[in-house]
Amino acid sequence: MIYFKKIIFFISIVLIIFWVSTPIIGLFIPLEFSNRELESAFEHIRFYGIPISILLTLFGSIKTNESKGNIAGKIVVTFIISGLSIFFLFISIFANMCDTTNGKTLFENKQNENLKIIEREYGCGATDSSPPNVSIYKVRQLTKYFIYPTKIDTNDLDKNEWLKIND
Repeated sequence: MIYFKKIIFFISIVLIIFWVSTPIIGLFIPLEFSNRELESAFEHIRFYGIPISILLTLFGSIKTNESKGNIAGKIVVTFIISGLSIFFLFISIFANMCDTTNGKTLFENKQNENLKIIEREYGCGATDSSPPNVSIYKVRQLTKYFIYPTKIDTNDLDKNEWLKIND
């Protein structure tokens, strides 16, 4: 039973670190999900997973030889922290209503079908009256689930490496 509690506690800590560090790392690495459904599923799991993981840390923080006052205090503090995480996660939903959408494909790499140059639009939908910002990105399909977009200037393209796509 003690090992079970330690495993639950350890997994909870690892998941909390993962879910909190993911958006921070995303600020520095332009790694994105390849489709919106997958990204939405990840965000839903993260939204519910963080508070549940915080609650599950009680398995490792409560010791049987502690006084009832200490145990009650840890339980109350853990529930408060879990509630605060729900509050901050709920606010974060509305903090950034803007998003990037992939537009038409402009070029495909002749030697690597996972490398394309596409038009991407960044807009804020109904919260913004201005038209979306359109930029050109080189997008590398890393896996079935992830892409790596980088901004590119098409004037510097080697026309021998790229095939123009006519829509």
